[in-house]
Formats: sequence, C-alpha cells, structure tokens
Amino acid sequence: MADAADIEKGADYLKGDLDYNVQPTDDGKKIYAEFENADDKLQVFGEVVAASLLKSSIETQVRNQQEQEEFAIKEQEAAINMEKSANLQQASEAAKSADQALNVAWQSLAPDTRKQLLAQQRIWIKQKDASCKVRGLQSSTDASDQKIAEILCKAELSNQRTNQLQGYYREEYSDAGAQAESY
Repeated sequence: MADAADIEKGADYLKGDLDYNVQPTDDGKKIYAEFENADDKLQVFGEVVAASLLKSSIETQVRNQQEQEEFAIKEQEAAINMEKSANLQQASEAAKSADQALNVAWQSLAPDTRKQLLAQQRIWIKQKDASCKVRGLQSSTDASDQKIAEILCKAELSNQRTNQLQGYYREEYSDAGAQAESY
C-alpha cells in the first residue's frame, strides 16, 4: 500500500509528500484546507495510526484467545486423565474379580489335585505376568494405557485359567459321583 502511494518507508518511519491548499472562506471566519491527490497516502497514514491506536486492544484479544486455547487444552487433558483413571480403576476391579474367582476355583479343588497342579500353576502365573507385561508394552506408548492393557490382560488370562481349573473340578466331581455309584 505504501509503495502504491509513493511513500518512502523504513523500519521505523514513513515519509511522503502531501500537496494541499489552504485558504480562508469568503467571510474570513474559517479556514478551508484541501489535499490534492492524497487519498492513497492518507489511507496509508490512517492505517498506521489506527493500528497504533488499536495495538493494545489487538494484543489483548490475541492474549485472550491464547488463554482460551490453553484452558481448552488443559480441560481436555484433565478429561483424558479422568477417563484414564476410570479405565484403570475398572481394569483393576476386573482383575481383582478374576483373581478372586481363580482363588475360589483353586480352593475348590481337592488337595491331591492342587498338589498335582501346583508346579503348573506357578509356571502359569509367571507366564501370565510376563505375557501381559509384553502385551501392555505393545499396546501403546502411553504409560497409563500400557498399565491398563496389562491389567486387562491379567484379568482375561485369570478368567481363562479359572475355566480350566473348573474343568478339573468338574472331572473330580464326576469321578466322585461315578465312584459313589459303584459302591
């Protein structure tokens, strides 16, 4: 705009010529001034003055917008953290229930069967922990998501093991029933 108006500009100045006429009115009570071919130059100077006067208002508006964006980001992060916390709590409850069911299934087995399965059970626990640790690490780069995946894996594998142990219990029960019938 300054180039089109033939205004010399620098880092901290604008310089240009204005042609004008000044003359008194016919009655001499007022003075009349008129610029000649100065519309482009006056528009440039008007923009500069307006920008200077509005600078603090514009800066305040930009600062408010940035604060709103930062607040929205913080609010979103808080919501995500709440969701992750709830997911972690839910996964922990699922794992706790699965472990309780596993313990009940283990305790319901006859002592001889538990003795036979003890070494296998210990190996299974180590495999479960290692497998679920790997599954958690592969699930995400986020530490809390990894922990949730690991806990859910443990719940899933504990439920599967509970079903296996219940199968042993059913075999014991059906064997005991068959023996009772043979007496």
